Amino acid sequence: MTAIRTSHPLDPLAAEEIAASTAAVRAARQFGELGPRARFITVDLREPTKHAVLAWSENQGPRPPRETDVVLLDHADGSTHEVTVRLEPDASVTEWRRRDDVQPMAVVAELMEAEELVKDD
Repeated sequence: MTAIRTSHPLDPLAAEEIAASTAAVRAARQFGELGPRARFITVDLREPTKHAVLAWSENQGPRPPRETDVVLLDHADGSTHEVTVRLEPDASVTEWRRRDDVQPMAVVAELMEAEELVKDD
C-alpha cells in the first residue's frame, strides 16, 4: 500500500487510513483467535501529544506518526479488544489489549439486533 500523507497530524482519518488500519488488524495473529462474530466498533485517530505537535509545527521536531485506536467486540465471549495501529511507513499493529472489564459502545447494528430480539420474543 502506498503511503498516505495528510497535511497536519491532527487531520481526521482519511478513508484509506481507516482501510489500512482494519487490514492491519485483520492480518494480526490475534484477530484469527477471535470468534466469527467479532466486529469493529470504532477506528479513531490516536492523537499525538501536544508537545509533539507543537514541536513539529515550530520546525523543532519530526512530524508525529499517524496512529489509530481500534476497538473490537468479540461476540463469542463478550471481550473487548483495544488495538493500536501505526500507519506509517506501513500499517502495522503495535499493541493489542484484551479487556474483560469494559463494554464498548453499542453500534447501530447491535441496536437493530436488540430491537428484533425484543419483537421476536
